[in-house]
Amino acid sequence: MIKITRLQKPTILERKGNEWTDELCEARQQYYKDLIKFQRGRFKRRPQYPRALKSRYAHQGIKRRLQKMFGHKCVYCESPVTVVSYQAVEHFRPQSIYPKLAYEWSNLLLACTVCNSGFKRDQFPLMDGCSLEENRDEPCLLDDSDDNT
Repeated sequence: MIKITRLQKPTILERKGNEWTDELCEARQQYYKDLIKFQRGRFKRRPQYPRALKSRYAHQGIKRRLQKMFGHKCVYCESPVTVVSYQAVEHFRPQSIYPKLAYEWSNLLLACTVCNSGFKRDQFPLMDGCSLEENRDEPCLLDDSDDNT
């Protein structure tokens, strides 16, 4: 296993991370309100589920910092990311369940797409064995373990 020392947060996340997080959290809250309206027949079309924007969390400045930090190797298989497949910016805690951590520097990793899309996907181990599910009432509410990525 590669020993990793987390580098300083990229400037783009320092400048924009909180704004992007607030925007995603508000969009998720609105989505669940609109979903209820759709289920009650008040909307004809199902609302679109808002996801973290790849152009933001995989910004070149973030990707370069992750490459330097991980030595251009996949966090999971430790293969050089560009030899195995394309490189991906991976969310340790999935952004689909933890939108509050979508742009959190400590939650971002470098992975090859084989590991990220083929194996890890939205899986995340929970100590109590519970299944993963986003809090629909407050999607950006963190539990006691969520701030220790």
